[in-house]
Amino acid sequence: MEEALTGSTSVVKWKDNKVVAVASNKVYNKQMGGVDIFDQRVSAYRIRIRSRIWWWPIFAWSTNAQVVYSWMLYCKLGNIIPFLDFIWHFLIATMKKYGAPRTSLGPKRLSAGIAKDSVWYNGEQHWTKKGDQRHSKCRECSRRTKYICNMCSVQLHPECMEPYHKIPQ
Repeated sequence: MEEALTGSTSVVKWKDNKVVAVASNKVYNKQMGGVDIFDQRVSAYRIRIRSRIWWWPIFAWSTNAQVVYSWMLYCKLGNIIPFLDFIWHFLIATMKKYGAPRTSLGPKRLSAGIAKDSVWYNGEQHWTKKGDQRHSKCRECSRRTKYICNMCSVQLHPECMEPYHKIPQ
């Protein structure tokens, strides 16, 4: 390996499969240009959502670029905060202004379909009826079914009704 230093420039040369030479400007490395800092900031916390839509990478990059430019302007105004903190405050403010409140607490199927013991083993007549959902898993055999128990609202096949409602010994 050979190294040559002249003023603010250094050149390093070594032999791998072929001869490789790298030149570097120390002044440049010490004070990176604005474009390099911008590219570094954009790639540091970029949006990582995959999509088959052709314009998504352009939209994601431009959104990141706007956040970086906003942070740089904010810092020039004398408000020096870390970039990640700026992103967090920016997102919170954006969600408060433009975010929509949640309309539901989640999918219906997550909360429905678990019978309480008082209903499950109450000795009343349980029978099947066609459910709202097209196909869901039977609680007893885990195969797909379109039937539910009329009292428990649990997805069950007609042949799985008795074993499911049988009191465990």
